[in-house]
Amino acid sequence: MYTVCIFDKMKLNIKKNLTLRHKRLYYSIYSICRDICNLLKKHNKENLLTAMNVRTLIILFVIFIGFPIVGILINAQESAQDKYTASEIVILKKIASHSIKKALETTKDIDEAASLMGIEAGELRQLCLALNIDIGVKTPELEPVPIQKPVSTPSKEKFARDDLSPDVILNYSGSSPYVLLVEKSFHTLYLLKYENGKRTVIDSFDCKTGKNHGDKIVSGDERTPEGIYFLINKYSRKEIQEIVGKENVYKYGEMAFVTNFPNALDLKKGKNGGGIWLHGTDAQFDDSSSNDTRGCVVTTNETIKQLSRFIVPGRTPIIIVNALNFMNGEEVKKQGQMALKIIEDWKTSWENKNIVDYIEHYSPSFTSQGMNRAQWKQDKQGKFERNNNYRIILKDIIILSHNESIVAHFIQQFSINNTNFATVGTKTLYLVPEQNTWKIVSEQFR
Repeated sequence: MYTVCIFDKMKLNIKKNLTLRHKRLYYSIYSICRDICNLLKKHNKENLLTAMNVRTLIILFVIFIGFPIVGILINAQESAQDKYTASEIVILKKIASHSIKKALETTKDIDEAASLMGIEAGELRQLCLALNIDIGVKTPELEPVPIQKPVSTPSKEKFARDDLSPDVILNYSGSSPYVLLVEKSFHTLYLLKYENGKRTVIDSFDCKTGKNHGDKIVSGDERTPEGIYFLINKYSRKEIQEIVGKENVYKYGEMAFVTNFPNALDLKKGKNGGGIWLHGTDAQFDDSSSNDTRGCVVTTNETIKQLSRFIVPGRTPIIIVNALNFMNGEEVKKQGQMALKIIEDWKTSWENKNIVDYIEHYSPSFTSQGMNRAQWKQDKQGKFERNNNYRIILKDIIILSHNESIVAHFIQQFSINNTNFATVGTKTLYLVPEQNTWKIVSEQFR
């Protein structure tokens, strides 16, 4: 560490056998002390200069920064016990701030600035916090220009029309009536409410998405995924800090909601990655581009707090698209009814233990719970033969569509007649178009 290197040099009395790193740090400290001398001269503090040699100034600089090395100071140098006036400390504070700001202004980010100063990025952040220095300072060439968004977007205008509906929501009768819809091309997050067949736009918010355009394909591509997801977990600031560390928690703000990316459809397409969250941020929201995340959907702390009132983890969907497509409301309704009939027929064949009709709802490419279609059929047929009649109830059915796929999400109550066996949970079916209908390629039960 920076301070340990300083005292190594003190103990060695600047011997010739200093390592290259020690020499570099020594000259870095020498430069800081030179800045101190120049600033003191500028403020006519010659008397103070007379009273302090360079070695004492080094000790003062380290004391002020506040690294936990007071014990080392006392053991290493008796001069560390000297008492200095408040005015001297104020001057040193100005010098420390000046040196750190200079490093930040001449490097592209805080990591490079910390490297230049010979300390860790986390230590530099703590210094900036203590000295009230904005760590967002960057060179003018690299400062992102905020994107100016229009007051109204085509989607907002279409949402205002009762005869049009977004084609991603085919049926919505969930017990949690709220849907989050992200339109990446306009960096807008919509909060929708579906109740008694009626759609209401509760509000819309600015949001930020991945640095790179397009759908997420692989881990690290810094793209925001496009598809149908659910918010499955909620993290408080304390929980976020435990995951990302104290030095990074400011990036995520007050709270975060975790998506289930990659979902079953993503995995079928060979996509990978993870850690896609909807979260806030402590940073100034308008000070950077709308495309500056590593893949998450980011909004302000105020917005994420407001949204949290409408989110039920495990039940609230977040649909992410590049651009929304609207259709005639009646056509969307027809598609929803068709999808509902497929789900009802699937349930009936399962409840009646009709293995032929039941397995016909599954795609040849189906996989789930480590089984392919043939293994799934064999497993179900064995259960059909062993058990009494089934009773299955589906509630709060949500049917969503994106990119030639359908996601059906609902509460499933399953029981076997004349037994005490019963389960209740959330089931998700993933369907794709095959043979002029829709076939299940995966299913999940929680």
